[in-house]
Amino acid sequence: MTGQIGGTHYEDVGIDPLTIIRAWRGTKAVEHVLLCKILKYLCRYEKKNGVEDIRKAEHCMDMLLTEVLLSTRAAELDAMFAKEARIAAEGFRAEEEAFQALEARLAAKEE
Repeated sequence: MTGQIGGTHYEDVGIDPLTIIRAWRGTKAVEHVLLCKILKYLCRYEKKNGVEDIRKAEHCMDMLLTEVLLSTRAAELDAMFAKEARIAAEGFRAEEEAFQALEARLAAKEE
């Protein structure tokens, strides 16, 4: 599902509150806000906007799913890059040790 449900007030302004919250407080805060909005729409749908509120809750669930999938993927990439950095550092240390051993052997031959 894409686009705002029940109006264009956020689109008209050009920035939605979730973008501001993400910039100020990060992805976890956005996830919490979306959970609160989902609960709000589902708790009130019978007494307020009916199907429109269910659609709003569904839209928030889609946005929440996107947030969670993106953060999970970002965490996986961070872990992958950290592992590659460790491997590269270990390789560099091994090369440095080999170079130092070679220098020591050459110095010993010169004596």
